[in-house]
Amino acid sequence: MNNLEETYQHLGITCKHELNISDFKTLANDLSQKLHLNIEMVYDSSSILFDKTISINGVTEKVFLRERISLLIPEIKYELVQEEFRFIIYEDFIELRIKIPIDYSHLLLLKNEDQLTKIELFKKIINQLKILGIDKLHIFVFGEFELGENKNYCWKNVIPAINKCNNHFEIII
Repeated sequence: MNNLEETYQHLGITCKHELNISDFKTLANDLSQKLHLNIEMVYDSSSILFDKTISINGVTEKVFLRERISLLIPEIKYELVQEEFRFIIYEDFIELRIKIPIDYSHLLLLKNEDQLTKIELFKKIINQLKILGIDKLHIFVFGEFELGENKNYCWKNVIPAINKCNNHFEIII
């Protein structure tokens, strides 16, 4: 093993949201208009419902909003899949997954050196979250996160579990 493999700490990134997720089409329209994206809706609940694309004139970028049906974590509702990252949308919070490998220490270093918003990927993510009304990101070492038995994935349970992590910080956006 090299040093990077020995020290790599998988990170978790999450934030509270106030999106209207009561209806798939309403959410897709709202995200399309606010984020100025063409969104292809992908249904998990029914094979008879055809995928539908919500298009905005003059916009070429297309992303996928996937309905999620999970028996393991039923609070997961949707997933907004973009080229370099995805927003996993729960009932009242969003989990952010980035496709490039970046660990907790490197993200903390970028934040402390005020370099985060100089990287195009993070600039795009932060801009989209701001547009959605989100003002704070919570970053933590995923391996330290313990929700506890019989607790569901909702913000009132998730945020105390994050705060119990030895390694966590916030980014005000």
